[in-house]
Amino acid sequence: MKTSRLISIVAMVAGACGSAHAEGVAVTPNLGMPTGNGVDITYRLSPRFNVRAGVGIPASIAAKNIEFGDVKYDITIKTGGINVFLDWHPLAGNLHVSGGIVTMRTPWALKATSVSSYTINGTPYAAADVGRLTGEIGFGKTIAPAILVGWGNGVRPGKKWGVVFDMGLAYVGKKDFRLQADGPLMGDPEFIHDFEEEQRFHSADSIFTPVLKIGASYQF
Repeated sequence: MKTSRLISIVAMVAGACGSAHAEGVAVTPNLGMPTGNGVDITYRLSPRFNVRAGVGIPASIAAKNIEFGDVKYDITIKTGGINVFLDWHPLAGNLHVSGGIVTMRTPWALKATSVSSYTINGTPYAAADVGRLTGEIGFGKTIAPAILVGWGNGVRPGKKWGVVFDMGLAYVGKKDFRLQADGPLMGDPEFIHDFEEEQRFHSADSIFTPVLKIGASYQF
């Protein structure tokens, strides 16, 4: 889904909320992972329920020296996209529990940190024989269900400014860990076996990824 379309969807939600009722609508610029840096529009449904729709600007974050087994990789993590949540404020205050969806931008690129040798499936191999070791991580769900716990209520009555913080998990489905190498060992059956086992070991049938958001809200 293109960025312009994401922004249009959020703008439509914001327009609908604003035309329905001026009070009880808030805008929240925020920083987030994997939602990206962007803005949320919050609309008060009742004293205990709000709906939030947000868009994050597509971007990439570099994570250095992340270990998978005995090999360290630099990872390019893609962030940004649409996120929509229903917030429940059980005490009609700042504490909230939220359920919704986030979009996952994949794949995330992998590049092995340059060393003299790599240990793959428990077997050491000279880096010159392995060649350039790269790869990517894919997820089964591009639209992932998520649950958050947080603090803050951008549309609390009588309040103009506030801070909104969320943390939780998104279910991204199957993790697909894929590697590529261009060295002479790619023709060796034993190495190919270890190579395939290494990928299989770091893949998973179903995983969760952390979700973090923090922003400053303003209520109209």
